[in-house]
Amino acid sequence: MAKPEKKTAAKPAAKEKVNADAYKFTVDDLADALGIEPASARIKLRNAEIEKAPTGRYGWKTKADMQEVIDELKPEKKAAPKKEAAKAKGKSAPAKSSGKRKGGDDD
Repeated sequence: MAKPEKKTAAKPAAKEKVNADAYKFTVDDLADALGIEPASARIKLRNAEIEKAPTGRYGWKTKADMQEVIDELKPEKKAAPKKEAAKAKGKSAPAKSSGKRKGGDDD
């Protein structure tokens, strides 16, 4: 016994595709500017909720457009951590323990 055919709804018109070569700057360029791997750059782009181009890829036509994204993704410089601040004042940070206990067994 054959299964009845399901009627599918008409698919909406596909978005107009733009030639991928239309973008002069790509994720590779962005990654170079940030000093990271392209895969890490794509993760940062997704986390920052930056939209992909109509081609389904990230791309920018001008360096200024890419620079805006770089400025958004670059981490802001934060205050020096306490350890470095202590060194700057001439104090040393407390020594870390090795995690091994001296002495006998705890049986």
